[in-house]
Amino acid sequence: MPTVRDQDAVLTTGQAAALLKTSRQTISVMVKAGILPAARVGNRFRFSRRVILEYVRTGTPGMPGRKATQEPGPGAGQ
Repeated sequence: MPTVRDQDAVLTTGQAAALLKTSRQTISVMVKAGILPAARVGNRFRFSRRVILEYVRTGTPGMPGRKATQEPGPGAGQ
């Protein structure tokens, strides 16, 4: 049984692709299409393992009302 810590892990695009048994390119397409939520860290995406597992279980990311990507807030990058 996974621990709480395992569920809360943050995954790279490659790790998310491995978990979904798909390519990194497919993961990027899913993020850009708004299918899979991700946060940006620099120029890379990061994923919640919990959200990825919810997507596998239900076919939806299970995070209603949330944009697929987290855009930088006002003043970011200044």
